[in-house]
Amino acid sequence: MKLREVRIAAPSLAAALVLRRKLDSFAPMLVGLRLGWALELDVAGTRLDELRATVQDWLLDLGQPSTVLVVDRVPEAIAVDLPTLAPRTRVRHGRGEVLAATARRRGGKPQFESGESPILR
Repeated sequence: MKLREVRIAAPSLAAALVLRRKLDSFAPMLVGLRLGWALELDVAGTRLDELRATVQDWLLDLGQPSTVLVVDRVPEAIAVDLPTLAPRTRVRHGRGEVLAATARRRGGKPQFESGESPILR
């Protein structure tokens, strides 16, 4: 069983520490580079697929689309499809609607004028 030298790029120190915890069974070593952070470890060839799956789970948890996995000095991209989030529209309310909503939250009933708009105070 041949051991392979693996390096995994991380976008930040915090992300690298999270990945290090996830890969505890592989005994990774954290390395700081000029351009960022990486984890270095030696992996048996049979466990390489398990390592890739763990890195993909880490990317999903982190919300990152991809990272670089270098196996025996050969770079390979690991990518995941992130769920798309619908953009939230910003709703603007006038001062009267805010006062009415505050009155409702406090258990009261907002006072309305005859035109069904809240009375401004």
